[in-house]
Amino acid sequence: MHHLLKLFEGRDTDSQNKNFGNSFEKRFNNSLILLSVFYAFTLGLMIIVSSSFSYSAFSSKIGQRFSQIKPQGSGITIEIHQGPTLDEVREDLFAALILVNSILLIIAVGLGHGLARLTLHPLKKAYEEQRRFIADASHELRTPLAILQMEIENGTNDKVSSLEEVKRMTDIVHDLLLLSKLEDNEMKIVLAQLDLAQSINKIVERMQGFAASHEVVLAFHRPADAVMVKGNEELLSHAMTNLIQNAIIYNNLKGRVDVKLEKYRALAIISITDTGIGISPEDVKHIFDRFYRADKSRSRGKGGSGLGLSIAERGIRMLGSSLSVESEIGKGTIVKFTMASL
Repeated sequence: MHHLLKLFEGRDTDSQNKNFGNSFEKRFNNSLILLSVFYAFTLGLMIIVSSSFSYSAFSSKIGQRFSQIKPQGSGITIEIHQGPTLDEVREDLFAALILVNSILLIIAVGLGHGLARLTLHPLKKAYEEQRRFIADASHELRTPLAILQMEIENGTNDKVSSLEEVKRMTDIVHDLLLLSKLEDNEMKIVLAQLDLAQSINKIVERMQGFAASHEVVLAFHRPADAVMVKGNEELLSHAMTNLIQNAIIYNNLKGRVDVKLEKYRALAIISITDTGIGISPEDVKHIFDRFYRADKSRSRGKGGSGLGLSIAERGIRMLGSSLSVESEIGKGTIVKFTMASL
């Protein structure tokens, strides 16, 4: 246990992340410079080749226009010049090309750097997300491990407490694996015809005990007629369960969570409305990020792995829809998504 805990100790993890981050930044900057040089060289080479052909073609054309060879009866030719000499025009053309090409090369360097940064941006973004994910996962697992170690070392091992921490770690690992499958499209998704009202009703009934334990009223409002869709029962269950659970956890005592299913033309509209603490506009942008919790002061006491909304968002997206969130601090939150009805 002690060796396992060492893997997640804050100081070591932070130090490793910092060192790895510095190493990545160094490699990233080197790649950026090399790619910038490559783009600038390629653009510059294109400019030089193009200018060479242009100079050759224009020089030849100018030579034909400036020098007219007229046959005479005696076999003697007369060369007629008008205006500046041919060599002077060629010199002026060459000087103009040098000036223009110099300006274009400077622009090419700037464009090359911009293209290089644009090319490498997705890589840097993916790295930042991965580094943040590793740090968050380490933090989430470090707390239960520290509690278990403390109880074991002090001889105060509480079986119930230990089981809770083990369950918490198990939930995190389970959700990490599920999220990984969803993000990598490794889950085999089989779409079938579903009675959406019946499927949601089962989920709501299953969540009634959880709602009661939090002193929250959970209700389902459905149309009289069946709402048939093409979807996946497992994905829908994962998404709805996490959304309803989140609405219950961050609600107030004696609060409400209303799950509503409506049919509008060829769409089935699902909404989950709570009377909870609400989410600030800044936090709304990040609530589907992994391990992100808007109310950090209450997060641990509320339980959960911090991955529920990420799983819900990706599950809904795989069903062909997307989640929309409307929230107001102190008044509650409304989460909606739609599915094509049959």
